[in-house]
Amino acid sequence: MLKKIFAIIVKYLCLFLVGGIVYMGMEMIWRQWTHWTSFIMGGCAIIFAGLLNEIFTFELPLTSQCIISGIFITIMEYTVGSIFNTDYSAWSYVGIPFNIDGQICLGASILWCILSLIAIVFDDWIRYKFFDEENKNRGVRGPERGGKEDSRSHNRSCVEKSVQLP
Repeated sequence: MLKKIFAIIVKYLCLFLVGGIVYMGMEMIWRQWTHWTSFIMGGCAIIFAGLLNEIFTFELPLTSQCIISGIFITIMEYTVGSIFNTDYSAWSYVGIPFNIDGQICLGASILWCILSLIAIVFDDWIRYKFFDEENKNRGVRGPERGGKEDSRSHNRSCVEKSVQLP
């Protein structure tokens, strides 16, 4: 029991670290600097996007998952910004159309929805590759919907069904 709890903690800590580092790296490429709050938000964003996909897998369309995740990230950005970015030293949407208090804007919210797709697929890949979890990424590596089926064996079985040997 304790070993299972520890494994879950390690998994989410790894996902958080990867999400934070990747998001800070994206900011460094985009605007040549970053802020410590970006690490926190990147880690939380990948965990939320991944959990959303874990909970709803195929019941909720991927586009809906991306929109919900984008809304979550926007709310998180506004909340974190309202607490830690009151002087706009971390980011500022002041002067950008459709902004609220300079902390969030419509354009960034749309971008979060798009980036959520990448986060969901990346989270699936990390869980599949490093934590031996079920592959849920809707055909990125294979169309399996349950169990630990490997995409190579799925492809092999599809070929075997289409080619009947004597």
